[in-house]
Amino acid sequence: MNTKYFINLILVLLFFGTLDSVGNCKNKWPYKKYSYAKIYLYNLKNNFRNNCIINNSKINKHVVGNGILLTKKQSKEFIELSNKQIGGLIAGLSKTFLPHHAIVYFDSQNNAIASIRISFDGEIVKLKPKSKHVLPDKTLSDKEIKNLECILEEYRKIVEQTKLPIFNNPFLYEKYFKKIEKRINPIKINLIQNNPIKQLESKSYQKFDLSGIVKYKNNIYVVADKKWNNFIYQIDTIANKWYIKNKIKICLNKKKNDYESIDINSDGIFYITDEYSNELYYKKKNKCTLSKINLDWTPYKKNKTEWFNKGFEGMAVDSINNIVYMAKERSPGNIYRVDLNTSKITEPFSNIFIKDNEHYDFSDLKYQNGFLYVLERKKGLITRINIKTKELYSVTFQRIVLNNNMRIYNTKYPEYGMSEALLLTKKHIFIGIDNNGETISSYGQTFGLQKNNKPIILIFERPENF
Repeated sequence: MNTKYFINLILVLLFFGTLDSVGNCKNKWPYKKYSYAKIYLYNLKNNFRNNCIINNSKINKHVVGNGILLTKKQSKEFIELSNKQIGGLIAGLSKTFLPHHAIVYFDSQNNAIASIRISFDGEIVKLKPKSKHVLPDKTLSDKEIKNLECILEEYRKIVEQTKLPIFNNPFLYEKYFKKIEKRINPIKINLIQNNPIKQLESKSYQKFDLSGIVKYKNNIYVVADKKWNNFIYQIDTIANKWYIKNKIKICLNKKKNDYESIDINSDGIFYITDEYSNELYYKKKNKCTLSKINLDWTPYKKNKTEWFNKGFEGMAVDSINNIVYMAKERSPGNIYRVDLNTSKITEPFSNIFIKDNEHYDFSDLKYQNGFLYVLERKKGLITRINIKTKELYSVTFQRIVLNNNMRIYNTKYPEYGMSEALLLTKKHIFIGIDNNGETISSYGQTFGLQKNNKPIILIFERPENF
């Protein structure tokens, strides 16, 4: 073997022998093997003292959400920046350390083993474990300060990729916290006392997966998401049992359909989303055909053909302003505002929901009096958005639909939510469940439900001022 080649091979092997499971040199920060990393927004109340992100290998309880899982590339980029000559940033360029962002590295046992805390407005970075960087023992030159500011900007760019907010001063973080506080700590809503869960009866033997619900002139209408569901159905609410009745025929002009949401404007015109085509339709009175609303999504770089069953799951109509809100359910979730006068599409709420490890899972929308109500299926939440201020206010029903990892229906995947349809009246909140043909579970039977695969609607007391 060529001697030079052999020496080079030994050097390469020695180099890779110092790498951990994700490619970090053990003689560089964080000096430990890690499995994955997450980024957190935290300390929004500006605590000067108790702002550590890791306490006994666990995460500070004052974080917002469950953190955002970083990509391998992002995880390594943060490490690379932290191994540069950042002694000046560790000492601090402004001396006021109020961190609001933290990157945490975890081992394979989910123990937090290292962290990077960043105060962008204070221009300070703190590492745990402490790095071997030499802190400056003299006043930094303008060139050194400029170089450190550039490194801090690189940190900022990676954080911005995660869509976490970055503000220019600490008071804006407090202001932001006030907007989202009622989402972080949602209040529990309770089922009504008498017959709170309705099993829907039907003369048809075909599977009926409830997907959308709306009320108009004291009548409740629903849609379902199977190809044979070619009606807008009316719910007959006589006595304790509720019956599904074929009411308004939908004349199909295509082979497949997947109606996921329904709403109605003040003129009695129904709007429906079809997730199979990811299009928005309206239905004129006395006509059975659906008319497509032509919207140009290309300027917004939205390729709907790639969404498949991760498309438009919820929709709400603002009749006064002639606006339609459309919810893309997941991967990623988003809420679009469509101005029916101009066909302009915007994304007004893309930065107000904090992403976390569960991500968004929007399944329906309703609009009332300047507020947009969002049904969050996986979290078991209904979140109210103030259209003007973007303030969030959430209520939770999760303990009813997910109890000790049991759902009302038998399902192989209890971690996934089944709440599909949302309706709000003056005193009540209706939530329709899409059971996908599954039967009532033993937990569901504790509510007095019969063991069958009929769809259900849960009725909750609506909290005052919600």
